[in-house]
Amino acid sequence: MKTSKTINKLIIFFITFTLVSCTKDYPEPLIPISEKYDDGIFVTCEGNFNSANGSLSFISDDGVVENNIFNSVNGFPLGDIVQSITIIDTTAYIVVNNSGKVVVADAGTMEYISEISVTTPDHMTAISNDVAYVSDWNDFSENGFVHVIDLKSNEITNSIQVGHQPGEILYSNGYVFVIESGVWPDAGNSISVINVESETIVENIIVAANPINMALNENILWVLSKGETGYDENFQEISVTPGSLTSINTTSLQVDNVIELHEGKIPRSLVCNDNLLYFRNGQSIFSQSVDASELNAIEIITGNFNNEIICYDDHIYSAYVPSYDQSGEVYKFSTNGVLENTFQVGIAPGNFGF
Repeated sequence: MKTSKTINKLIIFFITFTLVSCTKDYPEPLIPISEKYDDGIFVTCEGNFNSANGSLSFISDDGVVENNIFNSVNGFPLGDIVQSITIIDTTAYIVVNNSGKVVVADAGTMEYISEISVTTPDHMTAISNDVAYVSDWNDFSENGFVHVIDLKSNEITNSIQVGHQPGEILYSNGYVFVIESGVWPDAGNSISVINVESETIVENIIVAANPINMALNENILWVLSKGETGYDENFQEISVTPGSLTSINTTSLQVDNVIELHEGKIPRSLVCNDNLLYFRNGQSIFSQSVDASELNAIEIITGNFNNEIICYDDHIYSAYVPSYDQSGEVYKFSTNGVLENTFQVGIAPGNFGF
């Protein structure tokens, strides 16, 4: 989020005095507003389920950690299960899953602007500075939705029904790609494709079981699937099929390749940086060339982490959740796997944004 935001911020500052947004009657910010969160990464910390203690941490490029930043600025908490964050231009959109809302805040100051009501939001992606899409589980037993958001009014303008438990979503070449995770214990295996001009589903791409993460490399969408877990009558795990990487051409909407991963491990989290895919498989982080037609993954990091990873400023950051009633940690590695720093953040760090 390193920006040329100064002019935009001044405009927003003056407009704030003349426009009345769809905000709730929350108190004024507790601290003077200043640009504090321009250079660094945000960490969404889920908190404990049903405890409404989700929070947001910020790790500056200088290695300074500030926890619970939204509450500190505004005097009220974000809510229950802070799922993800998306930065669009100068604004932060913070998905608070179990509280059924997307909280809108100034990305540089974290001052509250408004919020968007969504039943069970998961992830958000920008189409432009004026339009975004957000996935919505809706109900575990029913199909989910992807909602079209007008970012000028922070209102839903359309709702597109998709498959069960839509999760991560990405935009490329005029299409929004939506992971459909399925209903546990059954595995989903598809990606819905939405044409943003017509706001309709134009394709449903079959991938390996349990797609969970996506990453873009130019016009190629990579999908990470966890594989399928088998259970006995007592729902005890008895088998796990290997995860996989699927490459999809975002122009033709065709599957180019499927690469099976290591057997016996459940992968999670996928990012792309400098023509390398980074993903977590079990307790290790691997790198894989985007040009490889088969598995040639190199194990670069083995460590104590169990949640998402991100590439930022030529480093890999990984989240660790020791429990859901104590602070979590974020580890900073070089891209060749050297641990450079450890940061204490809020409860259950899950996702990153910048």
